[in-house]
Amino acid sequence: MHKVWRLGVVLALITVGCRAEVNVVVEVEEDGSGVYAAEVGLDEELQEIFANFGAESGDFLSNFDLDLPEESETSERVEGDMTYAVTTFTFESPEELDAVIASASASMDASSQFEKFNLTVDENGAQLDAEIVVPDATEGLSQAEGLGLDPGMLTDEFFSVNVIVGMPGTVEESNADRTLSDGRLLWALPLTGGKVEIYAVSTTGGGGFPWWIIGAALLVFFALLVWWYFSRRSDQQSVKAIHAASAGADPGNSDPS
Repeated sequence: MHKVWRLGVVLALITVGCRAEVNVVVEVEEDGSGVYAAEVGLDEELQEIFANFGAESGDFLSNFDLDLPEESETSERVEGDMTYAVTTFTFESPEELDAVIASASASMDASSQFEKFNLTVDENGAQLDAEIVVPDATEGLSQAEGLGLDPGMLTDEFFSVNVIVGMPGTVEESNADRTLSDGRLLWALPLTGGKVEIYAVSTTGGGGFPWWIIGAALLVFFALLVWWYFSRRSDQQSVKAIHAASAGADPGNSDPS
């Protein structure tokens, strides 16, 4: 039954124009805390198809198991015609997040996981160096060869799998595919399965020396120096003009004739 509804959903995505989206989300705060979440979004048509096949929308995450802790919270959000089921784990430090991800990576049940995950956060900013592996999302198409379908037909127009990361402060460097309107970074994972490297560096400036103050002070000093120079030059010219005028009015210098 599991394979039947999965094949049906794949066919629906392509032939009916439904849309599904799976996101792995990491949000990091300046103090090193944050959230680690998995979310699946289905449009209204696809939700109806799930119901017709007797499957729950949560089953769609079976091939993208992050093996989040039991204390994780579940919620739902609606964005346009998409409804997202969200599972969120709140961590207090990078070390706690590392431990959760390491545990998931060691689990045989986690078929989609980080093979490497290194997050560091200090007073100057944060750095993330990770690598994630995803399964082949087009597996269902192999069961429909007689229909003339191929994996290339399942594009991100219908289905996308993404890693979304929110870094604290200002992002200075990353290899993300794009930046979202809210400043978060997005990496699109290959639908045919594979491995993606994730790298991002941000700065917060919380513990750095305020060099901008020195720069501003230098600008003010330079402006005062220029003002003093031209003021002094103007005064000198005024004094010369007065001396010249006085010399011209001296009776001792007048013509005796």
